[in-house]
Amino acid sequence: MADVLFRVDASTTIGVGHVMRCKALAEALAERGMGAVFVAAHPAEVVHRLLQGTDFGVRGLPAGLGLGSMEEAQAVATLARAAHAVVLDGYQFGPDYMAWLKQHGPLAILDDMANLPRLPCDLLINSAPYAPDLPYARLAPGADTALGPTFSLIRKEIRDQIGRGSVCPSQRTSVLVTFGGSDPLGLTLPVVRALLPALPQQVMVAVPLGPAVADVAQVMADLQELGAGERLRLHHAPPIVAPVMARAGLAITAGGGTVGELVALGVPMVVAVVVDNQEGAANVEGDRPVIDMRCPGSLAELVRVATDLWADAPMRDNLARAGQVAVDGLGALRVADKIMRLSGRQ
Repeated sequence: MADVLFRVDASTTIGVGHVMRCKALAEALAERGMGAVFVAAHPAEVVHRLLQGTDFGVRGLPAGLGLGSMEEAQAVATLARAAHAVVLDGYQFGPDYMAWLKQHGPLAILDDMANLPRLPCDLLINSAPYAPDLPYARLAPGADTALGPTFSLIRKEIRDQIGRGSVCPSQRTSVLVTFGGSDPLGLTLPVVRALLPALPQQVMVAVPLGPAVADVAQVMADLQELGAGERLRLHHAPPIVAPVMARAGLAITAGGGTVGELVALGVPMVVAVVVDNQEGAANVEGDRPVIDMRCPGSLAELVRVATDLWADAPMRDNLARAGQVAVDGLGALRVADKIMRLSGRQ
């Protein structure tokens, strides 16, 4: 068994964000000499696809175990006997599940909303800007914490891209459109359809489509039928996406983990809220525009805000500089150091 066990899921329904941020942390642990294994609910095909090309193992739990059940917690604890620590990331895990794992060894939890009555753990991780204001001292008494953008879990390919440097956003000629690994509201096609005629003709639109997007072949065919030619660049589950992101002078993105990666790369953005757990970001983003895509008229508002921001090159440059001060890309390494101390490896 590897040094650290990650219990996390991904699917077309829940998206891939939990796995991607755990992957970022596993990469940082690997740089510190610690191996990782990912344990996922049956079936685990999406998790396998997301971790292709890595050295991380993937173990599927037995079929029939209830998600977040105590039977599952017992199965995970058994698998984790040889691990130095367990990392738990998912909304299906309750306090009793966490407490069971904690009594069997060091436990780190990734949390987003502080909406459970207690969070028994040894390390609490939440990189959202509002995280330091949440009542974690009461919910997880005695636990170490990794709170705020300083601890943003940025993947290694993004960190490597930051090291290569780039020109400021006002000198870039493309807009990135991405709604996460699964695009749960099916926004990619309507947004790109509305955005293309609203932007100057010389501006390209880059569209990475995640590995869990439903009916992705049809979505790509429909996008091609827009007739944008070379202005539209489609990328289906690219193994390396950081260069595509870094070339964008503006991004339209769902409000998940991609936000932190774009900030670290110096890409200004319009954030689209697509699920409930992204609502908190809408209250703390400051000058970064946030549109709730579940509201009437949101598509037109999103395109209007994006085209206005594209036209304001100085504002885009200012947003990029301010963001990179808050998110330097090294957060995963900082969290990895905390896990190493937790597990007695440092």
